Amino acid sequence: AGLVTALAPGAVRITATSGARSAALELDVRPAPPTRIALGGVDSALVGDAGVLAVTVVDATGRPTTRYPVTLASNDTLVARVDSAGAVSAVGPGRAFFDARVTAPNGAVVSASLPFVVLAPVAELRVYPSRVDLAPGATAALVPIVRDAAGSRLSRRVDFASSAPGTAAGAASVGGGLWSQAPLTAVAPGAATVTATASFRGRNVVTATVPVAVAPVVRGPFR
Repeated sequence: AGLVTALAPGAVRITATSGARSAALELDVRPAPPTRIALGGVDSALVGDAGVLAVTVVDATGRPTTRYPVTLASNDTLVARVDSAGAVSAVGPGRAFFDARVTAPNGAVVSASLPFVVLAPVAELRVYPSRVDLAPGATAALVPIVRDAAGSRLSRRVDFASSAPGTAAGAASVGGGLWSQAPLTAVAPGAATVTATASFRGRNVVTATVPVAVAPVVRGPFR
């Protein structure tokens, strides 16, 4: 008996009584200190985009708490900015880190950092070669060139789709490398159009098309 459990911050008076005698204890229950900050809600964006950084402070009990003010900052304001309320703005291409700090009552500092990538919008997509002629069973490599409005090369994922997979197939997608190549295989005689698409989460969609002709090799008579 006599075990006291702190349930919530505040002041409490505990009184013990035995017969005609009693004693009291004044107890001050302090808030559980912050131990961790969880950041999320944003990870990448296009230049000019806006978003909200989700910030959750977790205390020593493992529960979220709003008792402690959080200081937010960006390590590169030329790439991205964040205000005290967590509003994020994508300023220029690059990679920045959002830093969050909370100071506990004992002076200990709890911090967290979240990387944030800002991409330049795609202005142009070209695919080389611009036309493909193949014999059945032959292969070719499609090279996408992605550029921004200033003409600079961008490293961006490009997806490929064939209008007639039974004629020309195999070009699915290529990653973000500047010199990525998508393989194309001629399946059967006919014509197809391969469409290349660069986009960002369904926005900033830019496409390019490549006509493909598949025909058997015609050999002349031997003499």
